[in-house]
Amino acid sequence: MITIEKPVIYKHKETNTFFFVGNIKTDDYLTESANLFKKFAPDGKDEAGKDDKKKLEEVKEEDEDEDEAEDPNIKEDDVQQIMSQASVERKQAVKALKENNYDVVETIVNLTGI
Repeated sequence: MITIEKPVIYKHKETNTFFFVGNIKTDDYLTESANLFKKFAPDGKDEAGKDDKKKLEEVKEEDEDEDEAEDPNIKEDDVQQIMSQASVERKQAVKALKENNYDVVETIVNLTGI
């Protein structure tokens, strides 16, 4: 969900069009659902007694390391905004951001086809 914090609303007199200005805030439902899954999930052991949670954390850390270690110019807020606006996964957002020279607006436009 996208919300605008402290919105300022302008109305164009001739066209009856409204403009909203403010700080955009996005909710991260993926993290919330992952936390709920952890809360209600079984103990995480498979038949052989291996710890699946540990494996999942290692894979998640590797994915995060790959994205962030490759390019320090990428800001987390930019990636989150692209993911939210274009409805894409993190890897797609990072890749598109790099391809568009770290221009968030251009990246969103290219991903959504607007």
